[in-house]
Amino acid sequence: MLEIGQVILATPGPACLELQGAELIADSGVDSATLEQSVQALGYAGLEIESQDRILLCTAPGSRRALALAHLAGIAGAKVFAPSEIGQDNFQPVSVLQTIDAAGITLSDWYPWQLAALLRLPTEERRRYVGANHQRAWVGGARMPRWLQEALYAWWGPILHEHLGFADWPGGCVATVLDWQQYPGSAGRWRGPPDTSLQVLDHSQQVCHEGCIGQLRPAALTGEESAVGEELAADSMLGYMDADGQVYPLGPSGFARSTDVGWLTPYEGEQLLESHADVAQAVLWHSDGLFADRLDTPSEAAGFWAFVELHNPALASPLLEVELLEFCARALSAAKCPRSILFVDTMPRTARGGVDSNGLLQVFGDNSTS
Repeated sequence: MLEIGQVILATPGPACLELQGAELIADSGVDSATLEQSVQALGYAGLEIESQDRILLCTAPGSRRALALAHLAGIAGAKVFAPSEIGQDNFQPVSVLQTIDAAGITLSDWYPWQLAALLRLPTEERRRYVGANHQRAWVGGARMPRWLQEALYAWWGPILHEHLGFADWPGGCVATVLDWQQYPGSAGRWRGPPDTSLQVLDHSQQVCHEGCIGQLRPAALTGEESAVGEELAADSMLGYMDADGQVYPLGPSGFARSTDVGWLTPYEGEQLLESHADVAQAVLWHSDGLFADRLDTPSEAAGFWAFVELHNPALASPLLEVELLEFCARALSAAKCPRSILFVDTMPRTARGGVDSNGLLQVFGDNSTS
């Protein structure tokens, strides 16, 4: 086993993260070849890490992202810091911000919900953050809502990079602040090994033209592993590419419907709702989609259901629901408009930062029986 380097683990303190000691990343049981594959798969191959770098990992310690960055840090002799608690119930944003300054962090890695937690801090707490050495901040695990991108750019400037990966495939998409500004909604361009590309397949699983919504699928250029004609997983990613090669992921295909004329997706509705000043995040599910057997909606209520998190949960009301439904009706066809809106105080999330489907099903069940 190759000894990769030291990962400094930490415990939240009143002013900063207090170091407890060191562990070798080799203790994870992951060999160096697998770590190198992760570096390629996550788009980290171009990262230039030097011995003077200080890296803060706010992602799960055993995750592929955390281990890949720790691997690169170990090769360079850079130090890696990590909070001992990263869950939603015990994440301490004040201590994490203090550590960025106290430890001279130069590169950080995050889930989107953690950055949203930093933004919810009182203004006086955020003003204490200087970030004099903070040069690069990577975000992944889930897409960032537009409001979060804009708010972080206003606070941290052009140090942000957003990563979108594909399970079991080397490569991914990386977007910078420049991509966000020039190509709103883009996840950047495909970055993968030279022998791979990213394809977009239409509802009949044929490669479709630029701007056409379809299933995003990495494929080998040799054709031996081409996605054309293959059966795709129910949770494969829907999206499209433009003429510049920018990738626009929309979401899992399991929450959309494939029709004879194309995909009926919830993602236009989600993006529209998130453009409303009161909405922080929206998730739409179709009653005939991935969880049809558990939604158990009557036929007259068939269509999209919207789960909405507000910037201020106290604003949730029947009047606001009507306002949002009318807001959608002015811009979308009836088939793409939500039939009903369920407000959630906080969107339930998985450990990686994505929306927790089981949590939303519980919200749906509570509302349908109340």
